[in-house]
Amino acid sequence: MVSLFLKATAGRRQNMSLKPLLSPLFGLLLFLLPPTSLWAKDTLMSSKIKGQEDSFFLNISQAIADKLGLELQLRSATFGRALLLIRDGDSDIHVGALKRPEREAYLHYIEPPFARDVSRVFVVAKDQHSSIQRYEDLYGLRIGTQQGFTNFPRFDEDTRLKKQVVGSPKQNIGKLLRGRIDAFIIPKFFAIEILASKGLSDKLEFADYVHRMEDPGYIVLSKKSPLMATRGEEVESVIREMIESGEIRTLIEQHFISRDLPVPDFW
Repeated sequence: MVSLFLKATAGRRQNMSLKPLLSPLFGLLLFLLPPTSLWAKDTLMSSKIKGQEDSFFLNISQAIADKLGLELQLRSATFGRALLLIRDGDSDIHVGALKRPEREAYLHYIEPPFARDVSRVFVVAKDQHSSIQRYEDLYGLRIGTQQGFTNFPRFDEDTRLKKQVVGSPKQNIGKLLRGRIDAFIIPKFFAIEILASKGLSDKLEFADYVHRMEDPGYIVLSKKSPLMATRGEEVESVIREMIESGEIRTLIEQHFISRDLPVPDFW
């Protein structure tokens, strides 16, 4: 009996001595497991870009999630942070990405693009629209840009321009209203939304110079997303059908019309 008691006691002591090790070992195991084994497959992760909280991008993401039977989960982030999230597989999808060589390493672009023409405008103070009538008028001006954004090659590569980089459109608006910059560059569709939503149409306006070029906007998936491994073909098929059927175009048009705003000429 004594020997049995000693064995049982020893066993309990052994189990107790293992308990402190179980928690860190379990955490290490979770860290080492691949993401597909940890992530819920019933969610679609995306980013809500700061300053674009009311964008039609969110309407499109929600429509895609609904068709796939997934719950859309959004994480607030700057545009630059959103690119990092989708690069690392912490976000599944992004609406409105432009095709750039450096991004193709981590983004899967779904063809065809949902928008063909994404014009760039320069926002200036009210009654200053004629201050920028051509590209050359930009020289000597303080121009706000946004971190992570690409605009058009001539502008992005022009080292003679006085560019000031910020993290969000809200910062550019604040600097322009306070006279700390003379203009900021932004996609036209976004400028239409942001000036209207913030009631700034009586204080800010578009410069006469608008840069127009075919620079298609895409819906993209992270190459590290668990959805690419488990439902990649299905997701791509659903999105392609939404684009080709005109459903996404309708969502965009409804978004602007419902707000009594001009519909951007994306097509």
